[in-house]
Amino acid sequence: MSDPLHFLEVPRQDPPKLEAEIRIRRWDEIYGQFDIESAESQSGRCISCGNPYCEWKCPV
Repeated sequence: MSDPLHFLEVPRQDPPKLEAEIRIRRWDEIYGQFDIESAESQSGRCISCGNPYCEWKCPV
């Protein structure tokens, strides 16, 4: 196989994150939500992945 990571055509993208200055004053979620397009592309990236060890967090 020439490219064992061929399933990673879409780069990993994290949701928006609150700035540290805001996080130290509030107990809100620090991560925002994906828009629909980003959620679809990231979930497709996940489903196409060949790494079964992602129970806690995506390693790739």
